[in-house]
This record gives sequence, C-alpha cells and structure tokens, in this order.
Amino acid sequence: SRAAQGQERKQDDEKRVSDLLVNVMELDCSYIEGQVRRLRKREDTRNEPRTIK
Repeated sequence: SRAAQGQERKQDDEKRVSDLLVNVMELDCSYIEGQVRRLRKREDTRNEPRTIK
C-alpha cells in the first residue's frame, strides 16, 4: 500500500538524519580534541622555564 511505502521512506529519512547527526558529532569531537591538543601544546611551551629575562 502507498501509506506503508510513505511510512518506510519516513523511517529511512529519519535513520539517515540520525546517522548524519552522529557523524557530525564525531567530527565535532575530533575537531575540538585537535584544537584542545594544539592549545595544550601552546600552553606547554609557554609554561617552560623562561631563559630570557
């Protein structure tokens, strides 16, 4: 029936959307982790004992 087809398509779309959201969140996390790592590195070099004074 046509109603059943419409329902299936709706579920497919919902699954696709949730998969996309998961991908986006994973991308976001790895991006943020990368940024944090870079900031930490910068902090490390800033916190090294200064020889120049």
